[in-house]
Amino acid sequence: MKHSRRAFLKRASEGLAMLTVGNALAGCQAAVDVPDEVPLPPEAVAATALLRSIFISWTGAVGADVQGYQVWRSDFPDAEFRPLGEVGASARDFNDTGVSLALNPSYKVATRNRRGTLSAFSSATVRVQTGVRVAASQLPDVGKTVYVNQFGEPQIEPQLAFISIERLSMTDFLALELICTHAGCGGMNLTNQIWTCRCHGSQFGAQGQLLRGPAQTPLTVLSALLNAARELTIRTHS
Repeated sequence: MKHSRRAFLKRASEGLAMLTVGNALAGCQAAVDVPDEVPLPPEAVAATALLRSIFISWTGAVGADVQGYQVWRSDFPDAEFRPLGEVGASARDFNDTGVSLALNPSYKVATRNRRGTLSAFSSATVRVQTGVRVAASQLPDVGKTVYVNQFGEPQIEPQLAFISIERLSMTDFLALELICTHAGCGGMNLTNQIWTCRCHGSQFGAQGQLLRGPAQTPLTVLSALLNAARELTIRTHS
């Protein structure tokens, strides 16, 4: 009688163990079978041309599973899009510093989840012309100078400017990049028509000529062309 009871308890214990293992396997199988949902694409993708780069921004997708965003670029109309870079889930912008300034590239952005699955591309392809745009209403009269930041927005304080624009005639402009040619410092001070670098004291004339080192070359003269809308497009010469 005792032997039969012992055997019964042994079989019951083994059955319980097998049930536990079975439930665990079923749970694993259920986890494996969970579909990998495709994340939502980002929205409101926009691109702004700066002097030496292009700034891309977007509105992020909602969801705890978002791992990051991939930015893709096409250098020519109808050309293939290629991955340019990726940023984390909290980022909402990307600065493309590797674009050729001779091109007018297009951009798309996709969301990536934690499993590595990419969303569809952002609904709109954003094409941008390189270079800083300055509206006709912001341009100076002949013989006058205005100062703008890297977005082409006018700056009252010259030391906050990125570009100096002097109008030489109705169609000709002298645009200077206000970055010291010694060590690349910006935010130079303007006093009595002399630009002074805050970092090491190099000085330049109002038209960019070198007055005092340690810089060895004058300020960089930029390409500045009027378009049909009388808007000024400013680019580097590279």
